[in-house]
Amino acid sequence: MFSRVLAYIVWAILAAAAISGFFAGNSELRWRVVALTVFLAVAVWLFYLRPSVEISDGGILITNPLRSVHIPWPAVAELDIRGTFVVTDREGNRHSAYAAAIANKRNNLGLAGEVKTFAEHRMNTLAEAGFLSNVRPEGAQLTTRHNTVGITALTVCALVFVITLSV
Repeated sequence: MFSRVLAYIVWAILAAAAISGFFAGNSELRWRVVALTVFLAVAVWLFYLRPSVEISDGGILITNPLRSVHIPWPAVAELDIRGTFVVTDREGNRHSAYAAAIANKRNNLGLAGEVKTFAEHRMNTLAEAGFLSNVRPEGAQLTTRHNTVGITALTVCALVFVITLSV
């Protein structure tokens, strides 16, 4: 939650910088400032606002800055905390959640601990209700999607900024 509030504060600062930069007298500086602030705004969205973890009856959806992975419950082998919330699938692949990090490694597991507890509770509830018994593992396929929109937007903004530097 704190990272989202911080991201909105950074967006407000970037918007103020873009507006003041746009009304600057020098046209070269104007477009450089606008291009840089738009690039930084997209980066803030990509790395602070987009990441999430969704836990549903269908499984766990981990949305990281560059890709998302949906892990159905029958494909979940282990839920763990290793710096972040980590889901290990039946094939041994680990999927870390960028959005659920540990607050303090000594004694407070932070959001990662809360997410793990909630995911374990949901998985146990579904197992007790019989929804996870007699499920064929080959029917529980992981779905991975790359964030092409975010990657493209960040790349285009970076290129526009580099172009404004060369003009």
